[in-house]
Amino acid sequence: GAAFDAETFLTGPLATSFFVRDPMSIIGEGVTLNHMYWHDRNREVDLCETVVDYNPEFKAAPRWFNHNCSFHLEGGDILNIDA
Repeated sequence: GAAFDAETFLTGPLATSFFVRDPMSIIGEGVTLNHMYWHDRNREVDLCETVVDYNPEFKAAPRWFNHNCSFHLEGGDILNIDA
C-alpha cells in the first residue's frame, strides 16, 4: 500500500543465483531441488522450483530429493557417473 513507492524493491537480491548447479541438479530424466546449507540461499531453490513447476520440459520429470527436508544437499555434493 502506501508504505512503499513504485521505486522500492521489495525483496533482497539473489546475489549467488548464478551458481546454478547448487540449488538444482539434473540427474538422468529427473531433477533435485536441493536444500542449501545457508538459509538465505534456499530462495534460489524456490526460483528453480518455479521453473520446474511451470516449464513443460520438466512436467514429467521425477524429483529425486525433497528440498523441504532437514538434510542439506547442494549440487557440488552430487557426482553423476555415466558409463
